[in-house]
Amino acid sequence: MGARKSSGNKRKNKRLTTPREPWATPLNGLLSLIIVLGSAYLFMPESKTIEPDGADTTTQLPPFPAAIPAKSDDGADMARFDDERVAAWCRSADLPVPPALGMLDKSVAENLNGAYRAVIQRRNDQTLGKLGMLYEALDCHETAVSYFQRAGKRNPREFNWPYYLGCIHQLVGEDDLARQALLAAEERKADYPVLHARLGQIALENGDWNEAERRFSRYVNLQPDDSLGYVGLGRVALARKDYGAARQQLQTAVAKGPGDFQAHFYLAETLAATGDKSSAQVLYDKAASLPQGKWFFLRDPLDQALHQTTGSLQSLITRFEQLNSAGRYSEMEDIAGKILRQRPRDTMMWTNLANVYLKQKRFDEAHDALDKAEAVQPGLAQTLLVRAAVFLGQSRWQEASDVASRACKLRSASAEAHTIHGRAEFMLRNFPEAEAALARALQLNGNDAGNHYIYGEVLLGLDRRDDARQAFRKAVERNPNLVQAKQRLDELRP
Repeated sequence: MGARKSSGNKRKNKRLTTPREPWATPLNGLLSLIIVLGSAYLFMPESKTIEPDGADTTTQLPPFPAAIPAKSDDGADMARFDDERVAAWCRSADLPVPPALGMLDKSVAENLNGAYRAVIQRRNDQTLGKLGMLYEALDCHETAVSYFQRAGKRNPREFNWPYYLGCIHQLVGEDDLARQALLAAEERKADYPVLHARLGQIALENGDWNEAERRFSRYVNLQPDDSLGYVGLGRVALARKDYGAARQQLQTAVAKGPGDFQAHFYLAETLAATGDKSSAQVLYDKAASLPQGKWFFLRDPLDQALHQTTGSLQSLITRFEQLNSAGRYSEMEDIAGKILRQRPRDTMMWTNLANVYLKQKRFDEAHDALDKAEAVQPGLAQTLLVRAAVFLGQSRWQEASDVASRACKLRSASAEAHTIHGRAEFMLRNFPEAEAALARALQLNGNDAGNHYIYGEVLLGLDRRDDARQAFRKAVERNPNLVQAKQRLDELRP
């Protein structure tokens, strides 16, 4: 139920046991290891009396079939259900029969067992809705829809159940059903911001510009500091070929969301349509460097809550990614700790935790985390890269340069490694070495305004004033708010 990408592509309606969205950043890619948590055994629920849907009578049921402990290929604790027994039990309980679940994280199986125990004890909209959330988090869309429909019948006033139905239908490309469900949710709660963004997206994809404009305007009213509403309004204006209005809305979107792929991409489309090809190309390049996807998920607390219901380490990783996008480092530290308690030899998570400490300027703790990573697997490029960044943050220039140089040899296409090496050499006043490293970094990523600025300073140190002026100009083009670069341009006027 995560966000679609800007292309508006539809997902196929099928069940997956892995997260649906690709992780867009290198950090997130490092985190996409298959890791699990859970105790050694699953608890067998007691037999209870249950009230079937649509009936006043009660039926005595056997316990829900417990999951069978298993191991993954790498020795991690997993679990699997006997699919035939589960199907027979669900039919006897008048509940939706799920698809074959296959191997699951142990904690996911435990949470499914717990959710079925809750339904046995009391069948209401909350217990039925919880099963819907679990199955949707596992990409069992049809089973989730059945549970949300039943939950909605039990409590017609609840917002969540028709909202989740609308999200699922939108995800699998059933726009008419999605719109009906979201409109039903709106009758229960009209001030949930992402509801209007979703309805705006559906209207955009179906060419209803007036409805799209109304929905995105409502989103802007509810979330004036978020870029998404302005992107939507800009896309509406672009579709109408009102390029002036599109440019205004999308420039606001870029200002509100400097890391928003859509804002940069659609502003580039607008500039290209008006003939400003060079400015458009800068924005296209910038957009290409930004993470894509998940633009509903990151703004939707209900969608986030749904994906946390499984309790798996995979859901913790997704949460870690979400918090990283928001810069909520103390919470990231807590989640990293939970993961590392289950996987103490996870080198990449130790490295990521060190990066969290670095962002908080907790340099000694960052080094300790990196020591733990290297004790498991020494000499990894990513670990060296973070170590070099920590040294740079400590103003330990020579050590930063030495370690970054090692990282460059292992990962020659890493703009970040060459950036750290070049900046450390600049602080050491080794201008030729700094110039070579920063030139390589800009060759790999020409959108880094800070690197263009530092490169200009290095060129000044080499007495190449014309080249420096060009570097400062590129820095300002990419970040008009970079005051130091503007000052240098003024100083270097012919």
